[in-house]
Amino acid sequence: MIYKRIRSLREERNWTREDAAARLEMDAALYAAYEDGRVAIPAAFWIKLSRAYNTSIDYLLGLTDHPDPYEPPKGR
Repeated sequence: MIYKRIRSLREERNWTREDAAARLEMDAALYAAYEDGRVAIPAAFWIKLSRAYNTSIDYLLGLTDHPDPYEPPKGR
């Protein structure tokens, strides 16, 4: 499910894997390996993905079905 969400978000934007990799400043083959689930995604990359796709890490991980990004409380 996790990897399907990442692919779906990319496809909704009409990005190729190469487009996504360029936006994330990484090698396209490694991005493809992440998206296919062939390589475990490191924690720091989840943050980059959530920012690139303007969503929450919880959504990417399938913990919620609400794609809106998390907004931290003001003043903290």
